[in-house]
Amino acid sequence: MHSLSAVGFLCALSALSPGYADEAAAREKVKEAFAAGGKEPQESYEAARQAVTDSSFGALETGTQHAALVLAYTAAYKAKDFDRAHEFASRASSLPEQDAHDWSYRLYSAERQTDGRDEAFCISSLVRLWGPRAEGLTPDSIRRAFRDTALSQLADARREMLLALYDAGWRPTDESSASRLWMSLSLILLEGNEVAKAMQAVALVDEPIDLIAMHADSRYKRLLKAPYFESDPHTAARLKIKMLRIRVVQQPRSLRALVSLTQNLLTSREDQEALDIAAQADRRIVDAPTAPPFDEVKRYHPWILNAKASALRHLGRFGEAETELRRALGLAVQNDAVNHQINLAALLCELNRPDEALHLLPTMDQASDYGKTQIAMVELIAASEQADAPALQQHMDYLRDHQQISPDTYERALLVAGEFDKAQELLISRLADPATRTDALVRVQIYAEKKLPPNAQTWQLAHERLRTAPNVLKAVSLVGSVSRYAWRYD
Repeated sequence: MHSLSAVGFLCALSALSPGYADEAAAREKVKEAFAAGGKEPQESYEAARQAVTDSSFGALETGTQHAALVLAYTAAYKAKDFDRAHEFASRASSLPEQDAHDWSYRLYSAERQTDGRDEAFCISSLVRLWGPRAEGLTPDSIRRAFRDTALSQLADARREMLLALYDAGWRPTDESSASRLWMSLSLILLEGNEVAKAMQAVALVDEPIDLIAMHADSRYKRLLKAPYFESDPHTAARLKIKMLRIRVVQQPRSLRALVSLTQNLLTSREDQEALDIAAQADRRIVDAPTAPPFDEVKRYHPWILNAKASALRHLGRFGEAETELRRALGLAVQNDAVNHQINLAALLCELNRPDEALHLLPTMDQASDYGKTQIAMVELIAASEQADAPALQQHMDYLRDHQQISPDTYERALLVAGEFDKAQELLISRLADPATRTDALVRVQIYAEKKLPPNAQTWQLAHERLRTAPNVLKAVSLVGSVSRYAWRYD
């Protein structure tokens, strides 16, 4: 990425004029930092930190500063000093020699600090300066920045990021959907009186749940009649399933395509077909261990088993679902194991087996921010089932403090804990807040009921009581509406 090697840089630096004494001292510290580059990580980091924080560092030419800052932010990131990594990468990205590498590290460190404004700024800068395939511009980083700019005071940062992505024609490279991003952008544009562009952006919205959101939230009403836009959620769901069936035929070795198809069938209540597809794929894999019938079997076989388990759960076959989730966990690659542990633990809690659930859970430091909320949720349910009041409060406090990551999880936690009034207060406040309103409205729509174990039935009844509470219905009527989607699970 950077054309000047450490050795070459040292030679060039030695040839530069010494300048004033303080400048010469700063230059010497930079030389020492590069010389320490091959030493122990902490020693290397300390040398780089001292060099770039020297009071005379700014007197050096920008090329020298940039090279030293690259060394410093890379070392800081490796040392997990994300505050310093962010500081140094931000300084590097402000110099004339800036490149995508600088902005990528600035983005990575901003993510570690949950600095939504700077995450969005980094993404806007990357896409505008280096295009939609710039280094560091990953779907995961974009989704995270979208989440971290959910607060109303960050609306301007989110707007600039979404506009930059849209204008550059960005599309996810991992076959995931950007539908929610374009839905949000269309509303931003509409409220800014950019109606024509809003109607262009909304044409990219194709996820059924996003279309449900648009029907529920009255702010989107004008966009539902935009040209070249399929606004009916059920029709969109059928079109997506049709498209995925075609993809499976066209890519017969793609296990990932099969996973996507089963997931969409499951959401649309096509449980038996999803089970049949997943079971057939599973049999083919098991019967051909030396000549796999699909690509990426190691990665996606556990997710086929997870789909199989979901179908079995929907059909009320909870014991069989547990078996498949245990198989999925046994086969999971390291990066996915946490998800499978949480899925299995959640089912065990629904089956009123909290001790087993807690034994299975990963540690917090193994999980993503969202994963941590799901671990806390399982721990809260287990504490409720064990009548462990201190543990229940501890996990409730965590979910309250991190509710911006998943407000739905915090709301559900309040219902599990029997805190109905607080859950009602939370839901009404979400409906009143333009930044959280859409997701809250999606939550109160009427969907098909799943077959659930007794514990989960209790929680579902609590949600139904909340959804139909007079104060909630009044709050909904002020900002949107409720519709019935009998063809879909929530």
